[in-house]
Amino acid sequence: MVEINLLPWRSELQQHKNKMIKVSIIIFIAVIMVFCAVLQVRNLFFQEIKKPIQSPVHLPLLKYHYMGYVQQNKEFLALIQLPNGQTMDVKTGSALGENNGRVIKVNEKEIILKVADQTIKVLYAQ
Repeated sequence: MVEINLLPWRSELQQHKNKMIKVSIIIFIAVIMVFCAVLQVRNLFFQEIKKPIQSPVHLPLLKYHYMGYVQQNKEFLALIQLPNGQTMDVKTGSALGENNGRVIKVNEKEIILKVADQTIKVLYAQ
């Protein structure tokens, strides 16, 4: 009868398995660190892009011109022309005006703002 001793082979296999687990954990941590670094760089990059030099939202209200509206389902989206000729869209909840006004209603005739606890009908369609 031939005896085969598998104990040394098992311990070698277990050591290899432990080493592979450690390598996998190290690779996983490295991937997470790279992912976090990429997110931080992306966030910094997009913060710089999103930060306007002078926001058109904070212009005096008399400088806007109500061009028209688009209605989707029951929600209105107003199109406003800025003094420089560009257009921007405004919907309920948007910030508008130099005193941090909030749009509370948009319809086909007007845009209604709330500025410092006062409701103001500001822009009218022509």
